[in-house]
Amino acid sequence: MNVLFTIFILAIAGHCLTFLILIAAPRYSQPLYYYLRNLLGNYNEKSLDMFSCIKSAYKVFTKPHSQILRAKMSFKHKIFQAISATLFISCGFTISSNNLLINKPEKTLLGVILLTLLLILALIDIHQMRLPTDICITGISLGLLATIISSTSMVKSSGINIINDHIFALLGGLAIMRSISSFSKTLTEKECLGIGDANLVALGGAWLGSKGLFTAMSIAFISAGMFSLISILSGLMKPSQPFPFGPFISGGIWGVWCTSTEWWGLH
Repeated sequence: MNVLFTIFILAIAGHCLTFLILIAAPRYSQPLYYYLRNLLGNYNEKSLDMFSCIKSAYKVFTKPHSQILRAKMSFKHKIFQAISATLFISCGFTISSNNLLINKPEKTLLGVILLTLLLILALIDIHQMRLPTDICITGISLGLLATIISSTSMVKSSGINIINDHIFALLGGLAIMRSISSFSKTLTEKECLGIGDANLVALGGAWLGSKGLFTAMSIAFISAGMFSLISILSGLMKPSQPFPFGPFISGGIWGVWCTSTEWWGLH
């Protein structure tokens, strides 16, 4: 009964959150400080900012017959909504090596927060080929806060070690990805990995720690490589054509989050 109730609640919440993400994320075009300047009345840019995105999502509930609700959603967005809503169900469970475990309410809530951030970033990257710095910094801050709170229930030395590990993963992942970006740009004269990708990796380090981040990035690089190879061989992409890496990083992070360390052979 608890399992069915958890699935039902997460499915409803996932459907609603994904609908809001699909409305807001493609319209997101300005970082947080432009939103703050808007509130002060000093910024008159016509492009939509975070505040406009929030208002667009809010109209769905306050004006059910608005143009936003009447507009037809594309088929690919319907697929994204169906997959994303299903993914939210996984927030309530952890896949171990032997069985499926029901998460505690606090981990379920953290999973919903993390998955929402990952979906927003993945969708923005798909639409705009960029990963906004302010959203990544928000995710990093929430990840560190979640790590600190969860470590308070442990033995002091173990809790400190876990916090240090997550900070090390954050800084190490950021430094390595930026180094790869600089090296590839020097070698190929093209930006193969952007700063946004490095920031998303740092977000993963804040939430997963060093072992989890290593596994997540292994998944991301392997899946992105397979996607690129299949797309080039099938003629859907040119050999030098860029594609968003953010969705693959997000997928790797989520794959590690909703599975146990034993699942990947990490002890």
